[in-house]
Amino acid sequence: MSAYNPNLSDGKGGAVRPATNPESLSRMGSGRQSPLRPSTSLDPLGRMSNRSAQSSAAGGNGQRFSQQASGYFPPQAPVEQEPADEGGNSEEWFNGLIQDLNHVIWEVRRNAAEDLGGYGDQRAVPYLIQHLSDTVGGVRFAIVEALGKMGDSRAVPALVQLLDDPSFGAYGPVIEALANMKSEQAIPYFIRFLRDGDPRIRGLAHNSLMVMTRQFIPFKSKGTDEEREKAVQQWEAWWNQNYQTFQLPG
Repeated sequence: MSAYNPNLSDGKGGAVRPATNPESLSRMGSGRQSPLRPSTSLDPLGRMSNRSAQSSAAGGNGQRFSQQASGYFPPQAPVEQEPADEGGNSEEWFNGLIQDLNHVIWEVRRNAAEDLGGYGDQRAVPYLIQHLSDTVGGVRFAIVEALGKMGDSRAVPALVQLLDDPSFGAYGPVIEALANMKSEQAIPYFIRFLRDGDPRIRGLAHNSLMVMTRQFIPFKSKGTDEEREKAVQQWEAWWNQNYQTFQLPG
């Protein structure tokens, strides 16, 4: 590890210190390199960043200095790329992410959910559903987004249930996930959210309805109460007439 140099400044009044060592990253549940991603550097919270280490830093007097001239080279985590076709590495990485869903640090739990969603292994679905009750909203929203990306129908009942749970924190991510999964079960809920007090939620619900049903009933999310109510009633009438025979467009 590079030695600490008190004469180098980070430009904000603090001294430049070496990056978090690999042992600390391991204790935080980070340092897991995806077998589907190129090698990347790691930040102290274990998030994988595509940004390489800075080639220069600010000197104590605010001037730029050359690495060669100063003799200081910012340390980089030596992470090697793991090929996707090596099943052992992929399995170890997947199991590590599942374990990280229980990590004491909420950022690690959030990162694990995001990586599982990007990885797309359907075995993660039951574990993600189990953690929809996480105490941190950022983690819950990341799990919902991951389930939406994976598109597994096993998650639909749990996601629909969240639309009746005002304590979840935000309906937007749930609406987006269900729309991405093309859940017919969510259509009456989307119609109900056309009456939501938040115009952003109303607009998101209407866009989801149009994309999923291919029905174009005009609706202004920021229109007057009378305009919105007239459109909602048209959507309700359409659904009542068609829900028994409706099939999602291919």
